[in-house]
Amino acid sequence: MNINEYNLNKDIYFQIISRYLDKLSLESKNHVIHYFNVAEIEMSYESFLLSLKSEDIELNDKDANKLIELGMYLGLDQDSVFKDDFWEYILPWLKQVTNESE
Repeated sequence: MNINEYNLNKDIYFQIISRYLDKLSLESKNHVIHYFNVAEIEMSYESFLLSLKSEDIELNDKDANKLIELGMYLGLDQDSVFKDDFWEYILPWLKQVTNESE
């Protein structure tokens, strides 16, 4: 993984989560920030999206598209941390936001 590309994606991810953190429950917010701060971006990403979905927080379509790209860049379409079927669970929700069909 190219370090410059990784840092760019990390910055994009941080910009996205910054728009939604105040909408998350305190527990979810703490998890997302903790994993981000200890450079576990994959764990932060999974925690963030699972929290958004379970807490019924709406994403805008531009952020949803970026999160799909970022998830694939991080390899979460292949492996996950918290939920075995994470990508199969979260991708339809993200695509619904972007009005794309599967």
